[in-house]
Amino acid sequence: MTSSVPHKGPTRVWWHTLAKLSALVLAGAALLLPWWRHSENAIPVMDESALPGPTPLLTQERKACLFDVHVMGALHLESELSTRLQFVQENFDPQILPFCAVLFPQRYQENCVETNGHVYCEDIGVEEPHAIAMVITGDNLAQTRNGIIYAPRRATGLLLQHELGHALGLADEYAMRPELAKAFCGGNYRFEALNIVFTSSRELSEENYQDLRARLPWKDYLTTEIAQETENGQWLLGSVADHRDAVGLYPAETCTYGPGYAWKPVAEKTFMEQHEIGSVPTLYLKLIRDRLHNEQNKSASN
Repeated sequence: MTSSVPHKGPTRVWWHTLAKLSALVLAGAALLLPWWRHSENAIPVMDESALPGPTPLLTQERKACLFDVHVMGALHLESELSTRLQFVQENFDPQILPFCAVLFPQRYQENCVETNGHVYCEDIGVEEPHAIAMVITGDNLAQTRNGIIYAPRRATGLLLQHELGHALGLADEYAMRPELAKAFCGGNYRFEALNIVFTSSRELSEENYQDLRARLPWKDYLTTEIAQETENGQWLLGSVADHRDAVGLYPAETCTYGPGYAWKPVAEKTFMEQHEIGSVPTLYLKLIRDRLHNEQNKSASN
């Protein structure tokens, strides 16, 4: 007798199996969707409701932290970021400039944009005073903008160190691009650098010379003269002493393509001129520490 039940041939079985596999793939994708909705090099977007809490990357005695770094990036970068920030702390000398760092596995907002390799986000900030926001991007270029650090995920400790220098008040000591040098060296930037001062000439009158001495951020640490008096009563800027520990007034490359002259307190090349060499003058750490202490004292008195 012939059965009336339809025969499930190979084609039908194959389609039935494929349907089950498709359902499983879709279900898995739905589970992963809240976490990563981006390509490898795109700006990541994550669902904040699915994120774990903050993870310490670098800790000190709580009272010892002069500032905090709030790192916003993927959780799987925890170990790498911790190692790199520990490197920075060693160069920043924990006896002078101790800091703490916490990883916030956090999404980029939709109002993040990428322009010419740089990422910039609106409304990124930190609630705690004396904290610095560091956003870990994809393969973008590093920059510090409005006090917020944007660093590529492969940024070395040396590069993070340079960008932290910016966030803490240090300016570049290499020759800036012409358009940036024109604005920065012309005084059109609201940034009071701890390591750079500008003059319109290399030779100053007595009055202008005394004014320059008074406004040097490092005036309390000077160890050598910053100018030599000329026969006509003018002052020719520049320190003669060039030994490593001298603190004076030395030409910086910052304004090579801009108006006027830029001056720095030390003769050596520092991590703000070539981040690869990693040399962090103790003076720079003390200047940052002093500014942080002053800001904290002002906050406490208000």
